[in-house]
Amino acid sequence: KYQYDYYNADYILSYENGNLKIDSGYTSLDGSRTFPVATAYVPANTTSKKNIGFFSQLQYDQGDSTYTIGARNETVEYEYKPVSGTQKNAKHHLEAFDVGFNTRLNPNTTVFTNFNQAFQAPLIDRFFTYNGGFNGFMSPSTSKTINVGLNYLTEKSKTKVTLYRSNVNNEMFYNSATYNNTNLDESHKQGLELQNLFAFSPKWSTNVNYAYTNAIIDKEADNSAFNGKTNPMTSKHNISASVIYGLSDNASITLTQKYRSSAFAEEDSTNTATQKQKAYNSTDFNFSYNPNEDLEFNFDVENLFENSYGTWLRADVIYPGNSTRNIKAGLSYKF
Repeated sequence: KYQYDYYNADYILSYENGNLKIDSGYTSLDGSRTFPVATAYVPANTTSKKNIGFFSQLQYDQGDSTYTIGARNETVEYEYKPVSGTQKNAKHHLEAFDVGFNTRLNPNTTVFTNFNQAFQAPLIDRFFTYNGGFNGFMSPSTSKTINVGLNYLTEKSKTKVTLYRSNVNNEMFYNSATYNNTNLDESHKQGLELQNLFAFSPKWSTNVNYAYTNAIIDKEADNSAFNGKTNPMTSKHNISASVIYGLSDNASITLTQKYRSSAFAEEDSTNTATQKQKAYNSTDFNFSYNPNEDLEFNFDVENLFENSYGTWLRADVIYPGNSTRNIKAGLSYKF
């Protein structure tokens, strides 16, 4: 058993003047994972993670065009402190930025593009092996991404198309040969995202979201057999299609079909295993009722037909995921 404790704080200052808007702030997180009772393999230990980040984003509207620019600076510190053994520390200084542009070509069409650099610091859990032993610290993942897209609006439909490419350094993954969480040297992802909302009538409408993703391992110095292979557990096709029926101005019913295509099993970084990750299917139902702006009621049925799903690690080794029909009801009131 592990004990998790964390404290976080967020402070945001917003400034608006005419067409200019600036959001700046400070975020912090102080978290720890404690393993209180030693085993034959693992000493009792506490591992902590501290994040301190500063950020600012500027948005400027100029007629039919919008410009955005933002940056973030963050310091991440890790400490592994066993009751017996050697204490270990790691520290990272991380930077991110985003530059974007959106402009209207005509009353129906807008185009946009943005370029960003991002990072992801690993969770504490990734520093440990399957039996709880200390795995060692990992490097944060960093990426550089460019998006180019188009929005097309009519009286009955709204369509958005986005093309993207992302180059990633130190992407996190689990190495089944060494039982360690570690980093890939270089990888990339590219693809297409399509969204379409279409209203057939005042009561009937559809909403379709489709994503095509091609994720490739470009370079891994510790195992060249990974080079050029598809990243495991990455489905090329993701679809969510909904039919919405408006019972009244305040109530609606939505039926959604979700699909994620099959992929290489989680430990199959060489793409040679015969068994693959099974495709994911789920049919979901939602009833929503909003009698006024302050009151909202939702009734949801997830996985209506009880489709089974699990995570394939390797041949005949599967972690069961979702195979049940889940029913939820929620009521929210704003005051």
